[in-house]
Amino acid sequence: PSVSDDRLIHDFIEQNLTIKPAVVNVRRLGKEPANTRLCVTLTNSEAVSDLISSSRVLRLSTDPSTRKVFINHDLTPREAEAAYLRRCEKRSRTAQETVKSPSVLVQSNIQPFRA
Repeated sequence: PSVSDDRLIHDFIEQNLTIKPAVVNVRRLGKEPANTRLCVTLTNSEAVSDLISSSRVLRLSTDPSTRKVFINHDLTPREAEAAYLRRCEKRSRTAQETVKSPSVLVQSNIQPFRA
């Protein structure tokens, strides 16, 4: 017997996250039956922000499959493209700043302290 998506989300949140938001609706994205992407509707935007902030702990999980779970805002295609372009621009600026001012200075002529 398969587990419902509602039960799957409830159990995942209960086992892996620090907050327990009220889930209003869960639906699969796309037409493929094996699609693993889910759209989860919560009660309000504050609950969404809290859940997304809390989801950072998933990267620290000892379970490799849990580390692969990402929780994001449900964006329209236009919003998703704008967010992608902002991330690309930020990465570009960060890369340029790193080249201009390296954060680590290595000096090979320093002798170790001897007492």
